Amino acid sequence: MSEMSSLNTPLDSGEIVKIVPAPAEMQVDSAAPRKKRAVRRVPVLPLLLLAPILIFGFFGSFLMPHDPTMIDPAHALQPPVFAGGTWLYPLGTDHTGRDLLSRLIDGARNSLAVAFFGVALAGAFGTLIGLTAGYFRGAVEELLMRLVDMQLAIPTILLAVLLAAVIGGGLTTVIASLMITFWAGYARIVRGETLSLMQRDYIALARVAGASRWRIVRLHVLPNLLSVVVVLATLQLGAAVGLEAALTFLGLGIQPPASAWGLMISDGKLYMSQAWWIPTIPGIAIVMTVLGSNLFGDWLRDRLDPRLSQL
Repeated sequence: MSEMSSLNTPLDSGEIVKIVPAPAEMQVDSAAPRKKRAVRRVPVLPLLLLAPILIFGFFGSFLMPHDPTMIDPAHALQPPVFAGGTWLYPLGTDHTGRDLLSRLIDGARNSLAVAFFGVALAGAFGTLIGLTAGYFRGAVEELLMRLVDMQLAIPTILLAVLLAAVIGGGLTTVIASLMITFWAGYARIVRGETLSLMQRDYIALARVAGASRWRIVRLHVLPNLLSVVVVLATLQLGAAVGLEAALTFLGLGIQPPASAWGLMISDGKLYMSQAWWIPTIPGIAIVMTVLGSNLFGDWLRDRLDPRLSQL
């Protein structure tokens, strides 16, 4: 009997049914794990967006072609070179004749410095609160988390206005606003990660071995929280730059004659129709910084630990 006829023979006829396996290319291995989403070794787009801002921030004192505070009414409202201006003022001038490129570079230094210190202080304080709440639990956790809820209920701008009324506008107000605004986010996420870490076997083994609380936190909990804190700080850096610009635009942040991107937009809002470049150029710088920071934070999150996708 041929192979095909044997396949069609009933099983109760006594014939041996020959089962032909499917070709190798048609077989599906159900146990094969899914491929992880590939992560670029180098985040090209975020680096392209952040490179000019970082260069301005770190090497601005060597790159500024003019004094950012020098007023020159004879060259007021000069257009940028791509709009018919001269190379003496590549990005044009504002209504007082100040060079926009020099002010943009000086503003990058101020904005990045304020954002870095604000995020660093918020990260340190929020990590301490979240770690304490997640480790000690009980009444300590309840009290600290209610403080977090109270802070998150206060609008950022209202909080900045209250701080300005108490301590006045300026760098101190911006840094304090960034710290008070962002620490609650760190506390909530770090507390959740700490609760997860406390369920691990190595924590139980450390307790059985007689390790002190400080040793467990220092050697087993805190190192495993660093990736979460670093990723969150990277994601919040762009938000801090945007918040600093908003507060400065409202007159609660960096004060003149210092240069700041929010201050440049505020100065140019009345000249938008005749000198569009005054508010547009710093606005583009803010967008580049926020977008580049967010994209870099996403790449770093996927690079360090895909479990952090909820951040």
